Order: sequence, then structure tokens, then C-alpha cells
Amino acid sequence: MKYQRLLEQLSVIGAPQRNLNDTLFDKSIHAPEATDLDRSLSRSTYSSKEHSVSSQSPSKLTMSLYSASDLDASTSTVKSSAKDKSILGQTSMCILRGLNQSSLGHELNDLESWHHEFMQKYNLKKRFGQIEREKENLRQQLYRQKARNELTRLESLRESLGDLSVDEVVLRSTVSDEFPDITEEMEDTINKSLRSRQVITECMRLEITAADLSTLCGLTWLNDQVINFYMNLIMDRAEKSKSLPKVYCFHSFFYTRLCSAGYSGVRRWTKKVDLFSHEMVILPVHLSVHWCLAVIDLKEKKIDYYDSMGGTNEGCLRQLRDYIVGEYKDKKGGAFDLTGWQYGAVRGIPHQMNGSDCGVFACQYAQIVSKRRKIDFDQSHMPYFRQKMQFEIVSCKLIT
Repeated sequence: MKYQRLLEQLSVIGAPQRNLNDTLFDKSIHAPEATDLDRSLSRSTYSSKEHSVSSQSPSKLTMSLYSASDLDASTSTVKSSAKDKSILGQTSMCILRGLNQSSLGHELNDLESWHHEFMQKYNLKKRFGQIEREKENLRQQLYRQKARNELTRLESLRESLGDLSVDEVVLRSTVSDEFPDITEEMEDTINKSLRSRQVITECMRLEITAADLSTLCGLTWLNDQVINFYMNLIMDRAEKSKSLPKVYCFHSFFYTRLCSAGYSGVRRWTKKVDLFSHEMVILPVHLSVHWCLAVIDLKEKKIDYYDSMGGTNEGCLRQLRDYIVGEYKDKKGGAFDLTGWQYGAVRGIPHQMNGSDCGVFACQYAQIVSKRRKIDFDQSHMPYFRQKMQFEIVSCKLIT
């Protein structure tokens, strides 16, 4: 077929016709020995009819045919090779694009799945927080309603029994004194303070800002500034009262320093204070991410440890026992008598039911114990106590 196309091209240019068989097999042609390719080409054209050929010499014609066939084969080979390379390149690019698109599609699907799962967890956690707050508010309302109902029932009983009386002082102190209502005026005072950009209040050289006060909102952890300020309010109340025990409260850093440096590290903390002239020494205990309370009761000869998570912390009890011995020796110049002293974690106290109210529990332990009252509250009171503490800090005075 290739040589038929060449012959047709030769006929187009007007070459004289001659028998192709005579031309290809003429003995007088002085040309190189015919190759297998030439013979196969001759045989393929021998059976053909007469074709138009060039007027050139037989030798030149044969060489022309040979060169043209060789050129056409080479050209076809080059074109075929180039075409194969082009097809291969295009195929490779398509495969790579497909792989890239497939990989990118998987990554996008994974990202969308992760985002969906993250939003579900976030919304679920947010909803759990709302449910927890609603439960706490409901428990507080139920407790207060239950107390009021009990008061009403006892008053009715007193009226019906006539001569028998009810101890209204104790009852009303539980319902009214320990849990006074937070009025709208109190709430307005708190909200105004939370919007302030200045120092809100100051007590015993401690300042409170809106940022400090905001740690009492929601389920936020209380910072040391709020804890220490509340301890100062407890001391201030004791100093101004003639009926309450005389109390001294340490700073929250005291226990940390005592553990790290021993008695020598806190010796100067009481340079102007005589601890042994007080009935009770109260100190907040900060354990990295948890607030507890320790009370050295010099009158009752005991060291109590209050932990809203139920911990015992015997190491703390030993540290405080050694501190009292060292303090007495340093300030009084003698040996402290430990006969009859008791040490331990207080049992039967209310425990927290979440991971954020330990600071509020510690402050309320201190506030109630400093009056030698029975601890009688639970987790449901935490929203109420947080708001009450905000107003007390802003007012620089405890209301119970």
C-alpha cells in the first residue's frame, strides 16, 4: 500500500509510463544488491497493472524508491513513537489527576466528617452545661420552697398546739439568715460592678476587679484573689463581732510556701500576729487545680481538713501540726503540748457534683465553720452562693 501511494504520486507529476516489472528487474541496472525489503516490495508490485513512472534512469528510480520507502518508514516510526509518548503522557496526567482528585476528595470527606463530629460534641457539651445549670437552679428553688413549706407547717402546728412553741430563731436562721434572698437591687449592684473597668472594692490591701468578680459567674473556677478576699471578709466579720470566735485566715500562698520551704519559709508571715490569741486559724489549701480548706482549732485542740471531693491529705495535717509546734517555739520560746490533739478529714460534709465549684465549697466551709455552725448545704446551692459571694465582695461585707 505504501508503494502504491508513491507510484500514484509519481504519476501525478507526469512521469512517462513504463512497465514496473521491467524497471525493477532490468539486468543493466547498476544498483546495490537488492535487499529483502526491495524483493518483497517488487513482488508486491509485480502483479499490479501498469503504473506511471518517472523518466529517470532505472538506477535512480530504484534508489528513489528505496530512499522514499526508508524515509516513509522512519517518519512513520518517529510519528508513531511521538504519538505513543503523547498518549502515554496524557494517560499519566489523567491518572495523576484522578489520583489527586480522589485523594483530595477523601481528605475533604474526612474534614467534613471531623467538623460534623466536632460540632455535635460541642453542641452536646454546651447543652449538658445548660442542663446542669437548669438542674442546679431547680434544686435551689425546690430546697427554698421546701424550707418555706416546713416553716409554714411548723407555724400552723404551733398555733394548733397553743402551749407548745417552736424554736423560730433556729428555724428562721436556717431559712433566712443562711440563705437570704438576692433582691433585684443586689442583682443590679452585681451587674453594674461586672461592667466596671476599674477596681471595684478593696479590703485589707486586697483589690478586686471585674475580671476577678467574673470568676464567680456560671461554672468558672475561682481565682486566688477572690478566695483571699473572702477570707479577709471572714476575719473582718469576726473582729467586729462580740459573739463570734476570733479567727485568723492565712493567704492562699501560705500552704504552698510551707510545703516548699518548711517553717523557716513562713516564719515571718506572723511577725505582727499572735496566732495563739485566736480560737481558730483558717487557711485555704490549693492543690494545683483543686481548692480545699484546713482549720486549726486551738480551742478544741484539733486540725480539720475539708475537701469537697472527699480527700484526706494526711500530709497536709502533718505539715500543719509541725507548723504549730515550730510557731509556738519561735514566738513563745517553749514546747507546744500536743496532748489530746486530733487530726483528720471531716466526714459527712457536702461534696461537689461537678469539677468547677471546689472554690465555692471551700469558702462556704470557712464562712460557716468560723461561726461554729453546722454545715448544711449541698450542690444545689452553688448558683445561689456564687451570686451571694459576688454581692458580699462588692459590698465588702458578709451578709450572713
